[in-house]
Amino acid sequence: MQNKKILIITYYWPPSGTISVYRPLKFVKYLKDNYDIIVYVPENADEEIKSVRAFNPERTAI
Repeated sequence: MQNKKILIITYYWPPSGTISVYRPLKFVKYLKDNYDIIVYVPENADEEIKSVRAFNPERTAI
């Protein structure tokens, strides 16, 4: 039976040095045994979204 897939979208992923890196990293560490994990980190991860209306979603192949 094929593993289920989980998509994690996060702005915080290594090599970022913030404390916020550890939560998604631990999710992947413990879920990877039973699930296929895909992590998506935007190219402009250093920029914060100030308004939802200013957010322009992009399509990407997974």
